[in-house]
Amino acid sequence: MGSLENGSDEPLTPVGRLFLQKEINQVIYCAFGMRQPLDVDALKLAIQSCPMFMHPRFCSLLVRDSAGREHWRRTCVDIDRHVILVHGPIAEGLSDEAAVNKYLADLSTDSPGLMGDDKPLWDVHLLMAHQCMVLRIHHALGDGISLISSFLAGSRRVDDPEALPTIGPPSSTTRRRSDGGGEWWKAVVRVLEVVWFTVVFVVEFVLRIMWVSDRTTPLSGGAGVELWPRKLATARFSMEDMKVVKSAVANATINDVLLGIVSVGLFKYMDHQSPNGKKRTAFPHIHSDFCRFKDDESQTTKNAHLPLSAVQEGTRIKGVAIVNLREQQGLQELSNLMEGNQGLRWGNKFGTILLPVHYSRSCGDPLEYLRKAKSMMARKKKSLEAHFSYKIGDMAMTYPGAHVRISSRFCNSENRTTIS
Repeated sequence: MGSLENGSDEPLTPVGRLFLQKEINQVIYCAFGMRQPLDVDALKLAIQSCPMFMHPRFCSLLVRDSAGREHWRRTCVDIDRHVILVHGPIAEGLSDEAAVNKYLADLSTDSPGLMGDDKPLWDVHLLMAHQCMVLRIHHALGDGISLISSFLAGSRRVDDPEALPTIGPPSSTTRRRSDGGGEWWKAVVRVLEVVWFTVVFVVEFVLRIMWVSDRTTPLSGGAGVELWPRKLATARFSMEDMKVVKSAVANATINDVLLGIVSVGLFKYMDHQSPNGKKRTAFPHIHSDFCRFKDDESQTTKNAHLPLSAVQEGTRIKGVAIVNLREQQGLQELSNLMEGNQGLRWGNKFGTILLPVHYSRSCGDPLEYLRKAKSMMARKKKSLEAHFSYKIGDMAMTYPGAHVRISSRFCNSENRTTIS
């Protein structure tokens, strides 16, 4: 990392450059609700002493050289420029949760404003009337594992203010050794499964990313969809209820349950938007708002008003899941992240896998959605798709150049539905 003394700069990683492209511009938002009124001075002191905000990435400016390549340059942080106070209520007549959702939705449309070159790419918004703190951090600074691990390192336990939160031991990866020689064929079968599923899923990944699009559905946007007004909604699920559902299907996981819930929700929305084959407009309320912001008949609005027929049984919707690729699974020890060990380094170290769901009007057994999710996830876990997707993105950003890769990906994604 560059320093103020020697004036050296550190180049961004390929993944960091990917997140900085204007077509993507990934920003992380995290909201914390407080039981007590916010103490601004105390929060500023806590932020300044938090290990996450002391990391060099959070003390560096984004600069570009004469060739347009991005670099990190160390600077002095002015905490007052990063803490933004919002005193009044966001909107009258809204609950705290709804008001915070509205603020986050409005803030997300202003994410390009976070790309200034005069301060590090993060800030903290204090919603005083709603006793809420919102972190806004650009994804180029790090992934969820890096950020959560370092944030917890600056936290303390409620029952012991001097103790760090307990992260829990990483899951054991020790494999059982067979006592006899009769199990060798099972190992061969597992290797063949990994090879087969990796080849199948990697080829599909490349085809889906570059050429093959999903069919148009009520979930589809169109050219210029990234400019439409946004709305954020939240839903709560009881962990105990999810565990009960999980126990109803052998070897199912909480992630399988979540994928099943998302699938059902999407299918019900699609039924609501195109019942009995009646043609409707994709997101009519968003389109009407969007048109008020546009004074011309540009290409941007070409696909914003689409006639939609009934969704066909089995229509595929492409989902995306993020997979941590660090050697140690789960949250990381801060010392490993700060030392920059190759396998546990700070930054963005994750791959993506495609999670296709297929539209179904109804299943006699609601657990069938969970069984389908579990079956598909089991096949994905046997492949190395996440590792290949990381390498593909890394190579594409390193060699052909970011703009060629992003333009190709973005132009082929207008009619593709993606959930994550």
